[in-house]
Amino acid sequence: TIVPNAKNYQPDDTCELLILAPFSPANGLVIFDCEGQVSQPIQFQIESGKNSTTVEFKISKDWIPNFTVHAELTGSITRETEVTDSPQRPAIATGSVALEVSRDIYKLNVLINTKETNKTYTPSSIINIDVNVTQHVDNLHVDAAEVCIVVVDEAILSLTGHKLDSPLDIFYPNRSANITQYHDRNRCL
Repeated sequence: TIVPNAKNYQPDDTCELLILAPFSPANGLVIFDCEGQVSQPIQFQIESGKNSTTVEFKISKDWIPNFTVHAELTGSITRETEVTDSPQRPAIATGSVALEVSRDIYKLNVLINTKETNKTYTPSSIINIDVNVTQHVDNLHVDAAEVCIVVVDEAILSLTGHKLDSPLDIFYPNRSANITQYHDRNRCL
């Protein structure tokens, strides 16, 4: 079982995973799956007599919008039938959890300001506007932003049920886990 300290992270956050093991001692490996791209694995150990450990790592902005953490443990457990002077039975345990990384570093704030406040505009009116674009996270000014302004009657949009979707969901769609684990332990006698 893998228990993260949060479900959603920002880039450069520290993620802390609690790994719960069904046996100890155990050697473990954590692998990060980002659409089939495997990041640097982390090795860890669970000491004898303990049933868990904590693994910490930094969240990469390359993992936006999500990634999957796979953990694998190897060790040994007592045999089901006691045989004198026999070694323990090999054991393996696996688990995975999907984690989200916020897209907020790619969000922009767009402020549109008309020169004349409280004025009603009619079709074919000339409107002078200022457009100010800043980054969502730290409100820094964005120099080379392209903005497309569309003016539509809200009554028409409400009749069609039109909803503006976030372009971030299109540019950064959720990823599926592409690593599949195969084990042949169940084929051993």
